[in-house]
Amino acid sequence: MMEDIKAAPDGSIFMLHACAHNPTGVDPTMDQWKEISAACKVCIYVYVNNYLCRHIVIYLFILFTIISIIITHANYYNQWKKMDV
Repeated sequence: MMEDIKAAPDGSIFMLHACAHNPTGVDPTMDQWKEISAACKVCIYVYVNNYLCRHIVIYLFILFTIISIIITHANYYNQWKKMDV
């Protein structure tokens, strides 16, 4: 994770789940959180309660599912490429 954070371009957004119920199963120590924080060039800390976090995860799952369908099906992908957005 640290390599990804350090290699990310300026302006990148990181969604870090601060409790042990995150999908990775990783529960960083306080010292590791300090290292993660230092690796972020510009960080905006946002506390997201569990209720909101669940909804964000559901939204992202739906979004990524739609994106994966578009990029893996040639017909949908070609239609998307033709869109003038």
